[in-house]
Amino acid sequence: MKTIIFSDTHLKQHFENKKFQFLKTLCENADRIIINGDFYDGYYLSCDQFLQSKWQQLFPILKTKQTVYIAGNHDPLAEISNKALVFATQIVAKYQIVLNEKTLVIEHGNRVFKSKVERFPFLNNFFTRYVNEMLDAIIFNPNLPKFLKNLERKKLQRDNAKIKKIILPKIAANQIFVCGHTHLAEFLPEQNFINTGYIDYHQASYLEIIDQKLCLVVTSY
Repeated sequence: MKTIIFSDTHLKQHFENKKFQFLKTLCENADRIIINGDFYDGYYLSCDQFLQSKWQQLFPILKTKQTVYIAGNHDPLAEISNKALVFATQIVAKYQIVLNEKTLVIEHGNRVFKSKVERFPFLNNFFTRYVNEMLDAIIFNPNLPKFLKNLERKKLQRDNAKIKKIILPKIAANQIFVCGHTHLAEFLPEQNFINTGYIDYHQASYLEIIDQKLCLVVTSY
């Protein structure tokens, strides 16, 4: 039994064939899929638009893989509703997987953060859609100067540390919190924490579970 948990693909109206082929192969080679939020990017298109986009070529594959769809901040539960049942068997806010000795508590991870618009109400869709995209394109550019990438990594590490500080005291000793949201992958099962990272900008990381064993896969496409 092979389970794949991934998050933060941020699929948009623009169809990227390389990204599609990567996701298609990833999903085809799994027995079960857990999508942990931000599957599509609601800053750029609605759920209805996403369901009608070229990304729907993934849906028949996902439908055969017992896909669980966990809502994120770019694809909130209220927006998804039951529409995504065309490819998912469950649509939830969080999910658990019981292994032999540990239970994975899977949640996108955004509830410990306020969005930019929540923090700065005067910001409008122009910021959230276009400026945010521009910043992401710079931040996750593999050719970014090393000192800038180090600064951004430290910021993402602080975000992961915030999740751990708030969430980990609230979970049981035999539980592992599995999230995404920050886009920074961390594999710390001994500390009851895993961040699966993201799949975007030709970089990919995800959690693989085979025969109760956990493995963080980091690659590119």
